[in-house]
Amino acid sequence: MSLTIAELQVRLDHLEKASHTPYFYDLTHRLLTAAWSCGQLPGFSQGDILNIAGAARLHDLGKLSVPDIIWDKTGSLTAEETSLMENHAEYGKQVLDALFPLGPSCPPLIQYAREICLHHHERWSGAGYPDHLHGEEIPRYVQVVSLADCYDALRTCRGYRPAVSHESAKYMILSGNCGGFDPRLLALFQQVIDDITADLYQGDVCHG
Repeated sequence: MSLTIAELQVRLDHLEKASHTPYFYDLTHRLLTAAWSCGQLPGFSQGDILNIAGAARLHDLGKLSVPDIIWDKTGSLTAEETSLMENHAEYGKQVLDALFPLGPSCPPLIQYAREICLHHHERWSGAGYPDHLHGEEIPRYVQVVSLADCYDALRTCRGYRPAVSHESAKYMILSGNCGGFDPRLLALFQQVIDDITADLYQGDVCHG
């Protein structure tokens, strides 16, 4: 079955409502723009930034394959459930490969989305998944999307915890509780996150 990018994003609406706030796209775009403006995304254009932000909306595509019983669980996941959850990174890329084969006609947004789906859970230390990429092996734009993903997920309530405040989310990321990121990106995050979220998030967010 052939799907357009817009149709694919519509199919993800329900999932995103359960896992992210309505502000995820704007947050991601603003973080990417901040990184680009200070030279941390060399070689990219403003058009590239728009495509990457759009691609970031598909980052959790593979979670459509995760059984609802895992999503609805309020306690800790078992080892098997954790493995199923982590498989979403590879599954998301596989879905995009099937729907949008690589080639001259493949939209740039989808090319970015492939990399984002597969590697948005990689961490600077190599402790992430699925490929345990380390440091600069992780594309810089993917790391920016990962920062946005972490922050916005923390601001969203889950079955096992309430949404956390802005200050708590910022502290958890900067202290390494969400895994390690490029120190240069963390320094930028600390500098800009207050301003770029001030008009997006009002108090503690609980969406979903």
